[in-house]
Amino acid sequence: MTDSTAYESFAPPANGREQAQEARATLANAFVETSLQEVRESRQHQTQLNAAFAEVFNDPESLFVRASSPAERSIKTATRDQERDISERKQIHVRAGESIQRAIDTAPAGATINVAEGVYREKLDIKKDGITLRANGKAVIDLADKPVNGAVINISGRKNVTIDGFEIKNVNGGNVPTGIRVDGASSNIKIINNNIHEIKSSKNAHGIGVFGTSAQPLKDVLIKDNRVHNLKLGQSESVVINGNVDGFRIIGNTIRDNDNIGIDIIGGEGVGKKGIDRARRGLIAGNVISNIDSRPNPTYKRMSAAGIYVDGGSDVTIRDNVVKNSNYGIELASERHKWNTSNIRVHDNRIEGSHLAAISLGGGEAKNGGVIDSRIENNTLIGNKRAIWKQHGVRNVHIGDNPTR
Repeated sequence: MTDSTAYESFAPPANGREQAQEARATLANAFVETSLQEVRESRQHQTQLNAAFAEVFNDPESLFVRASSPAERSIKTATRDQERDISERKQIHVRAGESIQRAIDTAPAGATINVAEGVYREKLDIKKDGITLRANGKAVIDLADKPVNGAVINISGRKNVTIDGFEIKNVNGGNVPTGIRVDGASSNIKIINNNIHEIKSSKNAHGIGVFGTSAQPLKDVLIKDNRVHNLKLGQSESVVINGNVDGFRIIGNTIRDNDNIGIDIIGGEGVGKKGIDRARRGLIAGNVISNIDSRPNPTYKRMSAAGIYVDGGSDVTIRDNVVKNSNYGIELASERHKWNTSNIRVHDNRIEGSHLAAISLGGGEAKNGGVIDSRIENNTLIGNKRAIWKQHGVRNVHIGDNPTR
């Protein structure tokens, strides 16, 4: 028998017909001895055998044989079984009436926790990396309007976490009630396909909040295909990226019927003071935002809320969004003196029915900051009180063709 080396090489004889024949015979015998059982079991092996014999007898200058020993096959089978076992252990199922948090706490790294249809009344804290929480859109986290401090789902300093397909509702009062919160130096976080509504506070609340609070930036955040609606936010925002955040995408969400800002990208507020205190390098695209109006909000009692607001952020592209029936459609400004929003490109958006302006540029007062080094072009502006409103601190902002009617 030959050994278990995967590939065996045979050199042709130096000369002589008899030596060549002897080499061919030796090779053929060795091949038959190691492969006969595979031939009986598999037509594929028969094909391989025929090809190998053809190579041996027709081209003695290049003779190679692939061998697979019983030991090697046993190792491969055991490896497949082990991989299948690990995969099954990483698929965890939570049924109605069971605890999602308990499943998180006992899950191995890299686990997917599948949450079945039902109503769950618990806050969740993701305390390990590599966790996917997946529901089918019918798993509801309902906190029944009990006062809640902080987030329903909290992700702090974690990597490779996905929250997919939950309904989160009836979160009331307390200290900054929030649907889903991400902070610290988290990275590769995905918040997708969730339905977040009925979160209420007269002071501060968020639907989704991402806060870079560490010296190392919070990176690579995807907020996609969520519905965030019917929120009472006080001084805060429906979806916010704030502080030391480097790299985010907010794509394909529906944000509506909220009493303060739809999407807010913030810098200079002190949230990220340990690092670079500016949300940056982001994309806001394909979102549909409507009915963002701060008049019912007891904090303001007047029109001041934008569908999309960049307040001190930088290097953000805002494109292909639809913003309807809001106080402002898109606003680029800064609420902090000597702090500017910068390097923003706003293009190919559709803005309709804005109460104050489709696009507002610069601070509302001279003491505020402004917007610099940005481009506004190819936006479609329909039925807005003002098309583009330039206020204080607007420098080096290119305003191109923006069809208005």
